[in-house]
Amino acid sequence: MRSCLDMLLEMGEERGLEKGRRTVLMELLQARFGELPARLIERIQQADTQTLQRWSLAVLTAASAEAALLD
Repeated sequence: MRSCLDMLLEMGEERGLEKGRRTVLMELLQARFGELPARLIERIQQADTQTLQRWSLAVLTAASAEAALLD
């Protein structure tokens, strides 16, 4: 049986990974397209893990930061 501590540690790890994904995505977008508008940063901050992963891959082929964050 998993303890509460184990579950809390797992939740913390997931939050840390998600924060890292957000940071990497913003860094990739900035490196490729320059400074990001506040509205795009806000969208990234609100995105779930699957969306962050999809957008990170889209950076490779997108013509703009906006295009990379299309749903």
